[in-house]
Amino acid sequence: MVPNFLFAQDSLSIPGPLNKPQVSNPVSIEEIVIRGNKVTKDYIILREMTLKVGDTLSVEAAEFDKNRIYSLGLFNRVEIAYDIHNGRATLYVFVNERWYLFPFPIVGIKDRDWKKFYYGLGVLHYNFRGRNEKIFASFALGYDPFVSLRYRNPLLSRELDLFFDSRLIYSRVRNKSIISQRAGSNFDENHYGFKGTIGKRLDLYRSISATAGYEVLTVSDNEAGRTLSPSGRDAFITAAINFTNDSRDVAEYPSRGTLLRFWFVKYGVGESPVNYYRSAVDIRIFVPAFGGVTLASRLFASATGGGTVPNYGHVFFGYNERIRGHFNEIYEGENILGGSLELRAPILPVRFLDIGAVPMPEFGLWRFGLYGTLFADAGKVWYREEAFTLSNYVKGYGIGLNFLLPYSAVFRIEYALNE
Repeated sequence: MVPNFLFAQDSLSIPGPLNKPQVSNPVSIEEIVIRGNKVTKDYIILREMTLKVGDTLSVEAAEFDKNRIYSLGLFNRVEIAYDIHNGRATLYVFVNERWYLFPFPIVGIKDRDWKKFYYGLGVLHYNFRGRNEKIFASFALGYDPFVSLRYRNPLLSRELDLFFDSRLIYSRVRNKSIISQRAGSNFDENHYGFKGTIGKRLDLYRSISATAGYEVLTVSDNEAGRTLSPSGRDAFITAAINFTNDSRDVAEYPSRGTLLRFWFVKYGVGESPVNYYRSAVDIRIFVPAFGGVTLASRLFASATGGGTVPNYGHVFFGYNERIRGHFNEIYEGENILGGSLELRAPILPVRFLDIGAVPMPEFGLWRFGLYGTLFADAGKVWYREEAFTLSNYVKGYGIGLNFLLPYSAVFRIEYALNE
């Protein structure tokens, strides 16, 4: 018997938000039923759930599982309901699938700078064979043009729980290093490369992986110091290891949980002029408070060692990573340390809009939300020969609006001040 708190959507019935009745006695889960997945395999959904057949029913765990399944990025909406009969529970997972295969325009900005506009086309299948596999081919013109081909399989082996990722790319990147620009006018870096990753998911939250690749970098205008090789061409092997522990409820905009990532990358092996390494950590913690308010915090660091670090291997504030309040200022170094605190309060809690009959029902259910934020950022970069101190941090703080949009998009408007 299916729970009776359902509403109709096309030919699929999807429950409203999960009710939270009190369960006076422990109830064991006898069966898990998945509905609405016309393409996605059942096991792709089941492997994201903490609740299994034989476990004790927990409404809190069901709510967490609902968010984990949504974080796959395969569904417009996920709901979980249950029915108790003769002291045993049947758990129902209802999903509304997204559209998975489409060509799409590529339009965006690099380094969060509206002057760095790029455009192009791509073709994406992000649920190939119903197994959450990603196949992605794209190209872009304008600022930092590129051509990319990528394949990702999150479940290469069901028995060993292995995943695989590979990528082939060419890109022309405008030099970011202020030091390199001092030798003359700015120049372009041409990157050619490929890499492959194989990893193992240890449990629902933790995974480890190893990556190997090969990269060639040339510069459009060769000057001393722009590459480590005097020829203006650096070719080198890369090898990396990565550990991830991710217990966030919703990856796109979490309200609880932790993300911990650690990775180590070796650039260059053998007689290559490139021969250095980088280790890094990224910690993000999300703590729920009262009334849907969330305290979000982040701490990240990256440090180098070994041989000479080329200028194109430097780290920056002012490009991908920024200090709000110093948004357009560029800080360059070999090592980086940064952090942020953010208080997120719901103005319009997440809700769904059924836009009615559309030619493609995968676009008929839209997810929206609006949050107000208070935030503070701080960080610094430095070179290895510099003594590390706790002074000279760059700081900023401000307020913002975060718009949660369909298909996992998040749009932010923020106003920040510096010291």
